[in-house]
Amino acid sequence: MSLNSCIWLAVAGIGAAGGAAGAYMVEKK
Repeated sequence: MSLNSCIWLAVAGIGAAGGAAGAYMVEKK
């Protein structure tokens, strides 16, 4: 796997985690 693919996978993972956390916070409000 190329370094570029690893970077994109990390970015996608962080984005998904951030989106889930944001949605969770909105639901808790």
